[in-house]
Amino acid sequence: MTKEERIKNWNENFKRWNAFNDNLETFIVIGNTFDIKDELKKKGAKFSPELGWHFDHEEPGYVLEKITYDEVGKNMPDGKLIIDYENAPNVIKKIQEKYLEPTNSEWVGEVGEKRSFWVELKNIHSFQGTFGYTDVLTFEDEDENTIVWLTGHRSDLKVGEHYLLKGTIKAHRIFREDKQTVVSRCTINKLD
Repeated sequence: MTKEERIKNWNENFKRWNAFNDNLETFIVIGNTFDIKDELKKKGAKFSPELGWHFDHEEPGYVLEKITYDEVGKNMPDGKLIIDYENAPNVIKKIQEKYLEPTNSEWVGEVGEKRSFWVELKNIHSFQGTFGYTDVLTFEDEDENTIVWLTGHRSDLKVGEHYLLKGTIKAHRIFREDKQTVVSRCTINKLD
């Protein structure tokens, strides 16, 4: 196999591995894809840390943004196609941020302060970490502020239910343009 044939073979595999079509376009899935990742995989989407979930074609039922290889890739001196690992995440972040809806959330209290919150559970995400499963519980208080608690697995809590959450404010952060108050060492009681 000649050098030119090897490079051509590499570039064809690159397109297939990274979900780029023959026009060197890919279609980024917009929004929070965590809950639908298995569905996306079944429909042929690819995932990479740099691009997130994406298709090599327009797929009905999803909000997609078309990007080209020129926006997120770079050519090696020998002509091989590769992802630009430094630039691509910034391009994708800017695209995703265009679709974010502003929230009314503000930070609550001061870091280190012990506080009680009347909250509604809005979302639960779980992941396997070094010390077992961790739940990321996202709440909203009566003023539409986002309160986040990372804790061990809590199967007794239900999205949409109201709770009295008592804990220590650990941090104030911004996640996807949402000001979040992160709490730790919490107790929680369901409100009737």
